[in-house]
Amino acid sequence: MINRIVLSMLSIVVYLSLMAIIAYIPPLSFINFIDKGQIPMAPLTSIFFLFTSVTLLILSGFLNNLKQYKKFFIGSVYVIALFGLLEVLGTLAGVDLNFENQIVPSFGELNGIPVARMSFVTGFCFFLSSSILLIMH
Repeated sequence: MINRIVLSMLSIVVYLSLMAIIAYIPPLSFINFIDKGQIPMAPLTSIFFLFTSVTLLILSGFLNNLKQYKKFFIGSVYVIALFGLLEVLGTLAGVDLNFENQIVPSFGELNGIPVARMSFVTGFCFFLSSSILLIMH
């Protein structure tokens, strides 16, 4: 019963991550701004959700057919943890320490908040969740 609940929740996270990534593909960008007053999920945030979810599914034994890629996904979790830590430290220091600007182009701002950029709190949560995944490994 609990395994089905965990699998369902992780499947929802993977689905939402994929929808957020698809929304940044130019021909499908109309999906991204259905409501002009809301800021969409940042592309790296959705990619990080996708990688952490797949890693958790592999570590939990739900995706046995991807066990051969376990080292790749664990390596991606290290990168996600580093990125989250750099996001937190950069925000506290007032300096841009991460590499998000080089990966994702600027989409401007909405009400003074940058679009397509990960927030400080999201970076902190990714640092914590990635650290937990690495401890589980």
